[in-house]
Amino acid sequence: MERTATLQTHGFWLWAWEGGWGALPLVATGAGAWAFTESPPDFPALALRLGLVLLGWIPLWRALVNTDWATPLAQWQSWEGGEPLKLWPYLRPGTPGARFLRVMGEARAWWEAGAAMALSPAVRSTLLALGASLLLAWGCGRVAVLLTLLLLASAQLIALWHNGSGERSIGGEALAWVSLPWLLGASLTTEAVFWPLLSAIVLLLLVKFHAQASWTAFVGPLLAALFLLWIRQPVAAGLLLLLGLPGLWLLNADLRGAAYRRAVAPWLLAMVVLLASVL
Repeated sequence: MERTATLQTHGFWLWAWEGGWGALPLVATGAGAWAFTESPPDFPALALRLGLVLLGWIPLWRALVNTDWATPLAQWQSWEGGEPLKLWPYLRPGTPGARFLRVMGEARAWWEAGAAMALSPAVRSTLLALGASLLLAWGCGRVAVLLTLLLLASAQLIALWHNGSGERSIGGEALAWVSLPWLLGASLTTEAVFWPLLSAIVLLLLVKFHAQASWTAFVGPLLAALFLLWIRQPVAAGLLLLLGLPGLWLLNADLRGAAYRRAVAPWLLAMVVLLASVL
Protein backbone atom coordinates (compact mmCIF):
# COMPACT_ATOMS: atom_id res chain seq x y z
CA MET A 1 0.00 0.00 0.00
CA GLU A 2 1.42 3.33 -1.01
CA ARG A 3 0.57 6.43 0.98
CA THR A 4 1.37 10.03 0.25
CA ALA A 5 3.07 10.80 3.54
CA THR A 6 4.89 13.82 2.14
CA LEU A 7 1.63 15.43 1.07
CA GLN A 8 0.06 14.82 4.46
CA THR A 9 3.06 16.32 6.21
CA HIS A 10 3.56 19.42 4.08
CA GLY A 11 -0.02 20.06 2.95
CA PHE A 12 -2.07 19.32 -0.10
CA TRP A 13 -1.33 22.56 -1.93
CA LEU A 14 2.36 22.01 -2.66
CA TRP A 15 3.09 21.13 -6.26
CA ALA A 16 4.63 17.67 -6.54
CA TRP A 17 6.54 17.37 -9.82
CA GLU A 18 7.14 13.60 -9.55
CA GLY A 19 9.31 13.48 -12.63
CA GLY A 20 6.55 15.03 -14.75
CA TRP A 21 3.56 13.13 -13.34
CA GLY A 22 2.39 16.26 -11.55
CA ALA A 23 2.32 18.16 -14.84
CA LEU A 24 -0.19 15.79 -16.43
CA PRO A 25 -3.31 17.76 -15.37
CA LEU A 26 -2.04 21.05 -16.78
CA VAL A 27 -0.72 19.47 -19.97
CA ALA A 28 -3.98 17.56 -20.46
CA THR A 29 -5.99 20.77 -20.04
CA GLY A 30 -3.90 22.66 -22.58
CA ALA A 31 -3.83 19.69 -24.94
CA GLY A 32 -7.60 19.32 -24.77
CA ALA A 33 -8.03 22.96 -25.76
CA TRP A 34 -5.47 22.60 -28.56
CA ALA A 35 -6.98 19.41 -29.95
CA PHE A 36 -10.38 20.89 -30.71
CA THR A 37 -9.61 24.47 -31.74
CA GLU A 38 -9.26 25.83 -35.24
CA SER A 39 -8.21 29.32 -34.18
CA PRO A 40 -6.08 30.82 -31.39
CA PRO A 41 -7.73 29.96 -28.06
CA ASP A 42 -9.08 32.47 -25.59
CA PHE A 43 -5.97 32.65 -23.41
CA PRO A 44 -7.63 34.31 -20.37
CA ALA A 45 -10.31 31.60 -20.40
CA LEU A 46 -7.63 28.93 -20.75
CA ALA A 47 -5.70 30.46 -17.85
CA LEU A 48 -8.86 30.34 -15.74
CA ARG A 49 -9.22 26.63 -16.50
CA LEU A 50 -5.59 25.98 -15.63
CA GLY A 51 -6.16 27.82 -12.36
CA LEU A 52 -9.18 25.62 -11.67
CA VAL A 53 -7.08 22.49 -12.14
CA LEU A 54 -4.09 23.79 -10.18
CA LEU A 55 -5.84 25.51 -7.26
CA GLY A 56 -9.02 23.48 -7.06
CA TRP A 57 -9.06 20.02 -8.55
CA ILE A 58 -5.62 18.73 -7.58
CA PRO A 59 -5.71 19.86 -3.91
CA LEU A 60 -9.30 18.61 -3.61
CA TRP A 61 -8.36 15.19 -4.98
CA ARG A 62 -5.31 14.91 -2.74
CA ALA A 63 -7.18 15.95 0.38
CA LEU A 64 -10.02 13.48 -0.16
CA VAL A 65 -8.19 10.48 -1.63
CA ASN A 66 -4.68 10.63 -0.18
CA THR A 67 -5.71 11.13 3.45
CA ASP A 68 -5.78 8.26 5.95
CA TRP A 69 -9.32 8.69 7.21
CA ALA A 70 -9.60 5.08 8.33
CA THR A 71 -7.28 5.10 11.36
CA PRO A 72 -8.88 7.99 13.30
CA LEU A 73 -12.39 6.82 12.39
CA ALA A 74 -11.57 3.30 13.58
CA GLN A 75 -10.60 4.80 16.94
CA TRP A 76 -13.95 6.54 17.08
CA GLN A 77 -15.78 3.23 16.62
CA SER A 78 -14.44 1.99 19.96
CA TRP A 79 -14.15 5.36 21.68
CA GLU A 80 -15.39 5.70 25.24
CA GLY A 81 -15.00 8.64 27.52
CA GLY A 82 -15.37 12.35 27.45
CA GLU A 83 -17.57 14.66 29.44
CA PRO A 84 -21.03 15.29 27.97
CA LEU A 85 -21.80 18.81 26.90
CA LYS A 86 -23.67 21.01 29.35
CA LEU A 87 -27.40 20.32 29.32
CA TRP A 88 -29.52 22.93 27.64
CA PRO A 89 -32.23 24.64 29.68
CA TYR A 90 -35.36 22.52 30.18
CA LEU A 91 -33.60 19.43 28.78
CA ARG A 92 -34.19 16.45 31.06
CA PRO A 93 -31.64 13.63 31.58
CA GLY A 94 -32.35 10.47 29.61
CA THR A 95 -34.07 12.24 26.74
CA PRO A 96 -32.85 11.97 23.13
CA GLY A 97 -31.43 15.49 23.41
CA ALA A 98 -29.38 14.52 26.46
CA ARG A 99 -28.06 11.43 24.70
CA PHE A 100 -27.13 13.62 21.73
CA LEU A 101 -25.14 15.95 23.99
CA ARG A 102 -23.37 12.94 25.53
CA VAL A 103 -22.34 11.71 22.06
CA MET A 104 -21.18 15.20 21.12
CA GLY A 105 -19.08 15.33 24.26
CA GLU A 106 -17.46 12.02 23.34
CA ALA A 107 -16.84 13.28 19.81
CA ARG A 108 -15.17 16.41 21.16
CA ALA A 109 -12.90 14.32 23.39
CA TRP A 110 -12.05 12.00 20.48
CA TRP A 111 -11.28 14.98 18.24
CA GLU A 112 -9.06 16.65 20.81
CA ALA A 113 -7.27 13.39 21.68
CA GLY A 114 -5.62 13.08 18.28
CA ALA A 115 -8.17 13.07 15.48
CA ALA A 116 -7.79 16.83 15.04
CA MET A 117 -4.08 16.51 14.36
CA ALA A 118 -4.68 13.72 11.84
CA LEU A 119 -7.70 15.08 10.02
CA SER A 120 -7.93 18.86 10.41
CA PRO A 121 -5.42 19.62 7.59
CA ALA A 122 -7.39 17.42 5.21
CA VAL A 123 -10.73 18.90 6.28
CA ARG A 124 -9.50 22.47 5.87
CA SER A 125 -7.91 21.71 2.51
CA THR A 126 -11.05 19.95 1.29
CA LEU A 127 -13.26 22.91 2.16
CA LEU A 128 -10.85 25.47 0.68
CA ALA A 129 -10.24 23.45 -2.50
CA LEU A 130 -13.95 22.77 -2.94
CA GLY A 131 -14.74 26.45 -2.55
CA ALA A 132 -12.02 27.43 -5.02
CA SER A 133 -13.14 24.74 -7.46
CA LEU A 134 -16.77 25.83 -7.46
CA LEU A 135 -15.89 29.51 -7.71
CA LEU A 136 -13.47 29.08 -10.60
CA ALA A 137 -15.73 26.53 -12.32
CA TRP A 138 -18.60 29.02 -12.16
CA GLY A 139 -16.43 31.45 -14.08
CA CYS A 140 -15.57 28.78 -16.66
CA GLY A 141 -19.16 27.79 -17.41
CA ARG A 142 -21.62 25.01 -16.75
CA VAL A 143 -19.45 22.27 -18.27
CA ALA A 144 -16.68 23.12 -15.80
CA VAL A 145 -19.18 23.02 -12.92
CA LEU A 146 -20.42 19.60 -14.08
CA LEU A 147 -16.86 18.27 -14.37
CA THR A 148 -16.03 19.62 -10.91
CA LEU A 149 -18.98 17.78 -9.40
CA LEU A 150 -17.92 14.65 -11.29
CA LEU A 151 -14.39 14.93 -9.89
CA LEU A 152 -15.77 15.43 -6.38
CA ALA A 153 -17.97 12.34 -6.68
CA SER A 154 -15.09 10.30 -8.16
CA ALA A 155 -12.78 11.29 -5.31
CA GLN A 156 -15.31 10.20 -2.71
CA LEU A 157 -15.97 6.90 -4.47
CA ILE A 158 -12.25 6.16 -4.75
CA ALA A 159 -11.73 6.97 -1.07
CA LEU A 160 -14.63 4.70 -0.12
CA TRP A 161 -13.37 1.94 -2.41
CA HIS A 162 -10.07 1.93 -0.50
CA ASN A 163 -11.88 2.20 2.85
CA GLY A 164 -10.45 5.66 3.48
CA SER A 165 -6.95 4.24 3.84
CA GLY A 166 -5.23 6.94 1.76
CA GLU A 167 -4.07 4.41 -0.79
CA ARG A 168 -3.19 5.93 -4.13
CA SER A 169 -5.37 5.02 -7.12
CA ILE A 170 -3.70 5.24 -10.53
CA GLY A 171 -6.99 4.60 -12.32
CA GLY A 172 -8.58 7.39 -10.32
CA GLU A 173 -5.74 9.78 -11.10
CA ALA A 174 -5.98 8.86 -14.79
CA LEU A 175 -9.59 10.04 -14.66
CA ALA A 176 -9.17 13.10 -12.43
CA TRP A 177 -5.73 14.25 -13.62
CA VAL A 178 -5.97 13.51 -17.36
CA SER A 179 -9.43 12.72 -18.73
CA LEU A 180 -11.39 15.37 -16.85
CA PRO A 181 -8.80 18.14 -17.47
CA TRP A 182 -8.80 17.10 -21.15
CA LEU A 183 -12.58 17.56 -21.26
CA LEU A 184 -12.24 20.84 -19.40
CA GLY A 185 -9.79 22.12 -22.00
CA ALA A 186 -11.97 20.87 -24.84
CA SER A 187 -14.96 22.77 -23.45
CA LEU A 188 -13.08 25.99 -24.15
CA THR A 189 -13.37 25.69 -27.91
CA THR A 190 -16.11 23.18 -28.75
CA GLU A 191 -19.60 22.23 -27.70
CA ALA A 192 -19.35 18.81 -29.34
CA VAL A 193 -19.48 15.81 -27.04
CA PHE A 194 -18.60 12.68 -28.98
CA TRP A 195 -14.95 13.23 -29.95
CA PRO A 196 -13.82 14.90 -26.71
CA LEU A 197 -15.50 12.18 -24.66
CA LEU A 198 -14.17 9.32 -26.80
CA SER A 199 -10.62 10.69 -26.75
CA ALA A 200 -10.88 11.23 -22.97
CA ILE A 201 -11.77 7.55 -22.55
CA VAL A 202 -8.77 6.60 -24.71
CA LEU A 203 -6.52 8.76 -22.50
CA LEU A 204 -7.99 7.20 -19.37
CA LEU A 205 -7.10 3.71 -20.57
CA LEU A 206 -3.71 4.85 -21.85
CA VAL A 207 -2.59 6.36 -18.54
CA LYS A 208 -4.24 3.74 -16.32
CA PHE A 209 -2.46 0.83 -17.97
CA HIS A 210 0.85 2.42 -18.86
CA ALA A 211 1.45 3.96 -15.43
CA GLN A 212 1.40 0.59 -13.68
CA ALA A 213 4.49 -1.57 -13.64
CA SER A 214 3.02 -4.83 -14.93
CA TRP A 215 2.76 -6.82 -18.13
CA THR A 216 -0.34 -4.78 -19.01
CA ALA A 217 1.75 -1.59 -19.35
CA PHE A 218 1.74 -1.84 -23.14
CA VAL A 219 -2.05 -2.30 -23.33
CA GLY A 220 -2.60 1.44 -22.93
CA PRO A 221 -0.40 2.52 -25.87
CA LEU A 222 -1.78 -0.35 -27.94
CA LEU A 223 -5.39 0.76 -27.40
CA ALA A 224 -4.46 4.38 -28.12
CA ALA A 225 -2.66 3.31 -31.31
CA LEU A 226 -5.72 1.36 -32.45
CA PHE A 227 -7.79 4.50 -31.89
CA LEU A 228 -5.37 6.51 -34.03
CA LEU A 229 -5.53 3.88 -36.76
CA TRP A 230 -9.32 4.07 -36.60
CA ILE A 231 -9.23 7.82 -37.25
CA ARG A 232 -6.68 7.21 -40.06
CA GLN A 233 -3.54 8.49 -38.39
CA PRO A 234 -1.09 5.59 -38.98
CA VAL A 235 2.07 7.68 -38.55
CA ALA A 236 0.87 9.00 -35.18
CA ALA A 237 -0.07 5.45 -34.15
CA GLY A 238 3.45 4.23 -34.91
CA LEU A 239 5.00 7.14 -33.00
CA LEU A 240 2.78 6.46 -30.01
CA LEU A 241 3.83 2.81 -29.91
CA LEU A 242 7.46 3.91 -30.01
CA LEU A 243 6.80 6.23 -27.07
CA GLY A 244 5.43 3.23 -25.19
CA LEU A 245 8.55 1.11 -25.64
CA PRO A 246 10.60 2.79 -22.84
CA GLY A 247 7.92 1.71 -20.37
CA LEU A 248 8.41 -1.91 -21.36
CA TRP A 249 12.16 -1.57 -21.05
CA LEU A 250 11.73 -0.08 -17.57
CA LEU A 251 9.89 -3.22 -16.49
CA ASN A 252 13.16 -5.10 -16.94
CA ALA A 253 14.86 -2.57 -14.66
CA ASP A 254 12.58 -3.78 -11.85
CA LEU A 255 11.12 -0.32 -11.19
CA ARG A 256 7.89 -0.33 -9.22
CA GLY A 257 5.38 2.12 -7.80
CA ALA A 258 6.33 5.79 -7.71
CA ALA A 259 9.74 5.15 -9.27
CA TYR A 260 8.13 3.60 -12.34
CA ARG A 261 5.58 6.42 -12.66
CA ARG A 262 8.31 9.05 -12.49
CA ALA A 263 10.22 7.22 -15.20
CA VAL A 264 7.28 6.91 -17.62
CA ALA A 265 5.75 10.34 -16.90
CA PRO A 266 7.68 12.21 -19.64
CA TRP A 267 6.62 9.60 -22.19
CA LEU A 268 3.00 9.87 -21.09
CA LEU A 269 3.19 13.66 -21.46
CA ALA A 270 4.50 13.19 -24.99
CA MET A 271 1.67 10.75 -25.79
CA VAL A 272 -0.97 13.23 -24.61
CA VAL A 273 0.53 15.98 -26.73
CA LEU A 274 0.83 13.63 -29.72
CA LEU A 275 -2.82 12.64 -29.45
CA ALA A 276 -3.87 16.29 -29.27
CA SER A 277 -1.79 17.18 -32.31
CA VAL A 278 -3.67 14.83 -34.65
CA LEU A 279 -7.27 15.35 -33.50
